Amino acid sequence: MHSYEDRIRAVELYYRYGKKASVVVMELGYPSTKQLGRWVRIYEEKGDLPRELKPRERYSRTQKIAAVEHYLTHGGCLSYTRRAIGYPSNEILKRWIEEFYPNARPLVIRSGTNKCFSPEERSQAVRELCNRRGTARKVAQSIGVSVPVLYKWKKDLISDEAYQSMRKRKAAPQDKNQDALLGEIQRLRQQVSSAAART
Repeated sequence: MHSYEDRIRAVELYYRYGKKASVVVMELGYPSTKQLGRWVRIYEEKGDLPRELKPRERYSRTQKIAAVEHYLTHGGCLSYTRRAIGYPSNEILKRWIEEFYPNARPLVIRSGTNKCFSPEERSQAVRELCNRRGTARKVAQSIGVSVPVLYKWKKDLISDEAYQSMRKRKAAPQDKNQDALLGEIQRLRQQVSSAAART
């Protein structure tokens, strides 16, 4: 970055040397001819050069908002957001989050809920997990947590051996209809085999 004095000196020399950019660059050793052309254009448009140079924003406001929204809607993971959209670095993304949502970290809780569960609620959830007939996901959804959270509670509250013994299901007694159907199948097989033997 060149100071205001350096930039205005280059522009004045440009006019003094008959608008020959290459001569000015050769004498001063700075800037490039393209940069000098930009300074001259600004000088002609505004009558002066800006005293302070504001660095050009690398990312537009739209890009910033898109990155923060992706972060918020995809699990609150800085690295995942960076890999998915291709920009920015984790540090820059943290600054943007702080800019749009000051003092709001952590922004997203992975389970999707802000509820705190008491030890009794956790033990009840683990009991439901151990005695379930469906999937662990259904149990987790009914409680309002993620499956990994549910298994973490299980790990904290009971041992693996106890869990396995609780999960062993007793064979359900066959009902009368099932016995009748099995008998019918056996009878039909005998009829088929006797009919095949006659022919």
